[in-house]
Amino acid sequence: MTWEEKKEVKKGEIGENIVRKYLENKGYIVYQPKTKGAHYFDMLCTKNKQEVIALDVKTKARLNAYEATGIDLRHYEDYKRLMNTTQIPFYIYFVDEMEGKVYMQLLNKLPEPFKLNNYIVCWHLKDLVYMFDITEQEKNELQKFNTRTYEYNPK
Repeated sequence: MTWEEKKEVKKGEIGENIVRKYLENKGYIVYQPKTKGAHYFDMLCTKNKQEVIALDVKTKARLNAYEATGIDLRHYEDYKRLMNTTQIPFYIYFVDEMEGKVYMQLLNKLPEPFKLNNYIVCWHLKDLVYMFDITEQEKNELQKFNTRTYEYNPK
């Protein structure tokens, strides 16, 4: 694994921990994969032995050119398949280390995404639900693991 890949993994783990703590404070029991490597989604959560949800956390800053954020098309297709085959509600959380904000949305409440290119699909931030601000310490920690190859400069 390259240093850039290790930074990306570490940044993702920090973002997942931020969301996990938030969910636990809301009364969820959070299950996460113990096995290292690529996995289907980041968390399966239960609340009061009544509710079950699945989710994935994307730790990345919003796009420069649009008030939007996105994910790999193949991940989006995986999430849709999981939701359709299991009927488990699936959420996507976005932890934005540059803006210091956390957004989320239930996958089936998102509008059809727009394609940034052949492998990235995006949604406008207005289509997501703002959840909370991360702390300055969390923001600084995440920024240490930035892998962006261009300057962050949203329009």
